[in-house]
Amino acid sequence: MSSGIETIRIGTRGSELALRQARSVARAISDLDGAPDLEEVIISTSGDRITDVPLSRVSGRSFFTKEIEEALLDGTVDVAVHSLKDLATLLPDGLTIGAIIPREDPRDVLISREGHDLDDLPDGARIGTSSLRRRAFMSRTRPDIELVELRGNVPTRLKRLQEGEFDAIVVAAAGVKRLDMEESITAWLPPDMFPPAPGQGAIAIQCRTGDEDILRWVRPLDHIPTHRMVTAERALLRQLGGGCQVPVGAFTLLDDGIIELTAAISSPDGERVVEGCRRAPVEFAEELGMELADELLQKGGREILDEIRDLSEERPLAGKRVVVTRPNIPDDMLTARLENLGATILHWPMFTIHEPQDPRPLRDALNNLDRYDWIIFSSARSVDATFDFEDLLPSSCPADLQVGAVGRATATVITARGWPVHLVPDTFSGESLVDLFRERSLPRDTRILFPASAIARESVPEGLRELGTKVDQVIAYEVGPTALDTGTCLTDMESGGIDAITFASPSAVSGLMDLFGSEQFDILLKETVTAVIGATTAQALEEVGYTPDAVADPSTLEGLAGAVVGPLITVSDTVNEVSDTVNEHERERSES
Repeated sequence: MSSGIETIRIGTRGSELALRQARSVARAISDLDGAPDLEEVIISTSGDRITDVPLSRVSGRSFFTKEIEEALLDGTVDVAVHSLKDLATLLPDGLTIGAIIPREDPRDVLISREGHDLDDLPDGARIGTSSLRRRAFMSRTRPDIELVELRGNVPTRLKRLQEGEFDAIVVAAAGVKRLDMEESITAWLPPDMFPPAPGQGAIAIQCRTGDEDILRWVRPLDHIPTHRMVTAERALLRQLGGGCQVPVGAFTLLDDGIIELTAAISSPDGERVVEGCRRAPVEFAEELGMELADELLQKGGREILDEIRDLSEERPLAGKRVVVTRPNIPDDMLTARLENLGATILHWPMFTIHEPQDPRPLRDALNNLDRYDWIIFSSARSVDATFDFEDLLPSSCPADLQVGAVGRATATVITARGWPVHLVPDTFSGESLVDLFRERSLPRDTRILFPASAIARESVPEGLRELGTKVDQVIAYEVGPTALDTGTCLTDMESGGIDAITFASPSAVSGLMDLFGSEQFDILLKETVTAVIGATTAQALEEVGYTPDAVADPSTLEGLAGAVVGPLITVSDTVNEVSDTVNEHERERSES
């Protein structure tokens, strides 16, 4: 292994724990044959400078990672080493997680000054913790104790404990073990009662997207079992719209290719807890996390999280008016996610969806499903439209039929119907699916059924046919004109303005332009943030003269909602409260 890179600069925070983590990564890279030189770059973050602000007020804002990520983006460092739980579930554009090294024990532990375990602590004991999650689950188990805010690195917390400020503290086992302080642990907190933070105990190596010169040295360090497990946990947290400012815990087990994810949401006082557990093949880790999140939301978690966000004012899109150009359907994931982020939704559906005027081609294909080797779904709607013919489909997927999906959101809808998904690209892109088929070198007589919209682009079937396969594209649903009129849109614009417009398909782009006319369309887009679901929709927008402000990553509806946040919230908006505190600290320092 060799490359033109002479030195890899590793960005890290300066705490003893952060340095140990970064140096463990450096050793792993240096063990690779032909490894370049390694340089340690210490970067101070807002979280390091401010230790008297509760984490529940700031950690959803990349409190411990923002400055390091900026150094990555501007080229000051080549990789960054983070505690994974500190990383936002939606990374800044241009950055990716290149590897996750083997996970340390993810549990929380109790360290008591007098050696007590949790049950033996006296009534009214003072327990220090910086985590709203730990506070919530501790309140559920020991409502009699006094919970006190405690910030700082692990040695600092232990010092304050020994000085008598607290009777006990709760910290992550991983940090204690990595600092060789395991002998100080007095009790291991069971994950069924104290579920850890999603990603706790894992170390992530972050790089610039597409920087192959660096990624070639990072990818060999990736520990696949750990990566799969934390993928499920982070997908759950992302779907819930949470961070360290919400009391969400998750615990994952992996056994013989099956991943089991247990998670819980608690009210801050511990009086209401919503719990759930799901299992799935490990290749569906992300879908598993999303599905369990949806289950928890439906069981009462949504009300808990909404109450917490309203109290904490941690809704980055609060006060923002966002246009959704998809049809207004119940339980729409995009709408729900935007509302969780605080946005006011304006529904401008650019088309209507209805059954095909002539359903016979689809019925005939489903009646003869045994003729096909593959069935490929291009969207969640194509799945629903096909499964509406439930009288023609078996309850379980035929053993000799393979299933493909364009995007993980589509795959999730398929698995919810009880069918497996055998092939799915990471991005919402038909071209990516064709590339996966190309890698498989399918027999030239492979028969593929492709149920899709009447106006679906030809890129997928044409790409598959170029590989020598036989594709039957049938209409699963039709798209009709919108019932929306420009007067309604103009009223929305005049009554409170438009902050952002989301496009989840190329037809939504063309529909809005047709509705407004080119001149008014031009005025609207020049004054509004635009976010698109993927490369195909971005291309459609570029073809009419506009570059989208944000492209969803991942290319899913929830990714599209997250993509809206970045362009709307400037650096000064997102860290305003933190910056004020930093300035106050600086003034105090200069005055003293």
